[in-house]
Amino acid sequence: MKTLLFPAALVVLASFPARARAIQPVPDGTGGLVRTLQVTAPPQPLAELRVTLDLSGPDGFVGDLYATLQHESGAFAVLLNRPGRDAGLPEGYGDHGLRLTFDLYGPDIHTYRDTLGGPPADGLLTGTWSADGRTADPAEVVTGSPRPALLNSFVGLEPGGEWILFVADVNPGGQVFLNHWDLDFTPVPEPSQSALLVGSLGVAFVLLRRRRSRGERPPCHRSHRLPGRQSLSRSAPAATWAAVPPLAGSRRRRNPADDRRRAIVRPVRPRASRWPRDRPAYFPTAARARRATAQGERAGAGRDKG
Repeated sequence: MKTLLFPAALVVLASFPARARAIQPVPDGTGGLVRTLQVTAPPQPLAELRVTLDLSGPDGFVGDLYATLQHESGAFAVLLNRPGRDAGLPEGYGDHGLRLTFDLYGPDIHTYRDTLGGPPADGLLTGTWSADGRTADPAEVVTGSPRPALLNSFVGLEPGGEWILFVADVNPGGQVFLNHWDLDFTPVPEPSQSALLVGSLGVAFVLLRRRRSRGERPPCHRSHRLPGRQSLSRSAPAATWAAVPPLAGSRRRRNPADDRRRAIVRPVRPRASRWPRDRPAYFPTAARARRATAQGERAGAGRDKG
């Protein structure tokens, strides 16, 4: 049994490695090899667990191997259950060893030849795989057996305590050795640090939205009333505005104040700008200008007669 101590001031987002390196022979066809690992770590629940396993032997077979991982709390996962064994292949795969990592997201170790498209190079399986998870009896397990015992059984568990690895060679013939096995724990972030991280992301998001809104502010459609019942819009194209006096020929005596009151404001089109063909209704046309001027003159003539 080996004990590992972790300082209490470890970074929350870091992973906790726990390693046990000791070459041990796996009993061939009888019993199995049991290895324990005592872990002392901060009381933080696990978010993810990765298991590294190195088993090899010159005349051993991967299809004979059965391996489980258990925590003292009772949580349990099946790492290997005779990989490759199926109705058409009762002995499983005949490769001679494996040096790989189990995690929550890899492909199924039980059918690794289907994933690779054939046997691994040099008969040694490597890479990252998900645990077998099949709890069926090793003598009856097949590819379609249920997989309730995956590594997610340990998610939410506090890693402190005793971890037990069990490895067995269920068929006699050929020797397999356990070279080493590792546990890599990734805890859930503490609530305080998690809240700080979420708050920082929220502040950054708000600042980014404000910066974008300043650079791409949509046009404002509020209008301002001008003399002569006309209005100007802030969203109108860039143009110069000029006052057009009433048409000449009125019999009424000119009054500069009246001219200013009846002044018609219209945009003067810049030569370099692209003026829209379909002008909005609030831009006065020449006909409207003449009509407004005529109405003003008739009103002035009526006052003169009176």
